[in-house]
Amino acid sequence: MPERPIQETHFIPLLRELGVRVEAPYSVFFEGEVVTVAAFLPDFGGRNGMVIDIGDMLDFDKLSRVADANGLYLSCLNPVADTSEASVRDALNGWGYFGPAALRPSWYTGQAWGA
Repeated sequence: MPERPIQETHFIPLLRELGVRVEAPYSVFFEGEVVTVAAFLPDFGGRNGMVIDIGDMLDFDKLSRVADANGLYLSCLNPVADTSEASVRDALNGWGYFGPAALRPSWYTGQAWGA
């Protein structure tokens, strides 16, 4: 079994530490097959949540169709993306929080990157 990318092994636990609800890995049935991505964040990206994949984006078209068919926002992280806590918070703030107010992380500001 291939080794999981450092971003996935670090990124997913960091999301949980930040109080973000995350299902990882996440699979959906699409066009007769199971498609698995790194994570599903039900409270970020849009009212139906978002899917995140980490990799070289070779399947970006397929992932886009999967996300669109399920009303989800899609983000494909670069394998060498900065996954520091500050950068992850910036990304989450940029994607937007759409979940219940009672579950909104205390650090969430909703300010887009560089704002």
